[in-house]
Amino acid sequence: MKRTFAMVSVAVLAAATWGCSTTSTGATGLSYAAWRPVIQAGGWRAVTAGDAQRPAALVDLFAARGIQRLVMVSSTGVDLEVWTAAAPDDQDGLRMVSRDTAQALVQAAWGVPGSEHDVLTGRGETRDAITVFFELDGTLRYTAPTTVTKLYRYPALSSPLMRRRFGVGEIKNVNRAFTKVELQTLGEALSVLSPTERSVLLDVPIRHEHAAPAEVQARTPNLIIGGLYTWDGRNRWIEIYDRLEGFDDGRFIGEPDDPHPMSTMVIVHEVGHAIARRNLLLIGREYDALVAEQDDINRTAAMLNRDRAAFAPREFARRVAEHNHRLRRFEARRRRLEHNARRVKAALEEGSDIARAFAEVVPVDDAITEYGHFSVEESFADAFALYKLDPAALRRASPAAHRFFRDERHLEGLDPPPPKAATAQAGPPRPTDRAEMVMSLDEHTLAGLDQVARAVHAGGVCRAGRALVPVGASAAHDDVGSLSSVEVRPGR
Repeated sequence: MKRTFAMVSVAVLAAATWGCSTTSTGATGLSYAAWRPVIQAGGWRAVTAGDAQRPAALVDLFAARGIQRLVMVSSTGVDLEVWTAAAPDDQDGLRMVSRDTAQALVQAAWGVPGSEHDVLTGRGETRDAITVFFELDGTLRYTAPTTVTKLYRYPALSSPLMRRRFGVGEIKNVNRAFTKVELQTLGEALSVLSPTERSVLLDVPIRHEHAAPAEVQARTPNLIIGGLYTWDGRNRWIEIYDRLEGFDDGRFIGEPDDPHPMSTMVIVHEVGHAIARRNLLLIGREYDALVAEQDDINRTAAMLNRDRAAFAPREFARRVAEHNHRLRRFEARRRRLEHNARRVKAALEEGSDIARAFAEVVPVDDAITEYGHFSVEESFADAFALYKLDPAALRRASPAAHRFFRDERHLEGLDPPPPKAATAQAGPPRPTDRAEMVMSLDEHTLAGLDQVARAVHAGGVCRAGRALVPVGASAAHDDVGSLSSVEVRPGR
């Protein structure tokens, strides 16, 4: 039977925090109330029971979740059967399951068949990394615990040094300085990106804020928000919040022998949004440049009409020819921009070009992660982050998605050249009759630019979040924050 793993639900609840309503402890980033059914169905007992009672508690949990077999993959890759539903009373193998391993099994059992869970158990400097696969036939297969002595492995570089090393734009403290761990996380996230991917961040500042905007938190009270990608049509930036480090409680991303902090996925996810929406920013800048040219053309037209008597006939004819040629080129650029404005409108309603191209490979209904089901933008951003941080998991979940990023299809069309004038309009200006009227921009042109402005300057946010929604000319927050974990769905 083909194994299909739809994601890495990396959120193991440290038992000490399960009762806290303000700290997300579940694989889906939900509060304690949402986990009450798990606790009532035996998950709590399986984690908190003593060594003697733990086997029976696990058997009850497995029965409630339809688990048929428990298999441990040894360090040499050999499958060792620990327990089977065919002999539920034979619990000798379960007596070898530690409390920390039980935490990982509880989380996976409450996932969906076909899901993959990266779990970090224990506390302090030394912890164990365990990956659990909830297979489609009801088998829980988990890796032998791998000791992690140093989760944050990247050095804590200062912002100026990080900018020089990675060739990115501004890294700024807004109302609170980056902590050492946050700088380590940011450095590790930037280190997994290619130079081309990092180049997108040259004009995307990374800002440290205390917390997500109040209106976002009010709309998503059960979610932890670690970061946001925000744009206002002309500018865009990534925000990182104080709660970022909390994403690393009980979870990691990557392989057990090469784990990354889960918080790196939040940052790489937001970079994915910046990549997907790069061309929308360029269209906005093209609009600004066209407006500036419009103003200059109108000033030139006013000057020629006002001072035409001051020019010799030949000189006036030459200037009129230049002006009209410029108008024709401007009109061609305006038509091109109107076409791009339709792309912006489509992106606001259906997702960016890159995200929609990815959706042709992996439809949103088959998104690699639970969070990816929100929109094509979130599906793309989560898959991109998995490719950079846990490519083996992405390949297991969707070989087609892995090929999409391996072939760098997510980089196609970045930084397109400026639009060219239509061929028929090309060539040097020709003198015209002196009687030819000097024309400034007509109402049709102005109306066209106004339509473009409405589409281009719609703004919004992606917080490891959702598709953008038109919200007017100012930056707004209409998106859900990064969930405290990711859960992979079975492929179809």
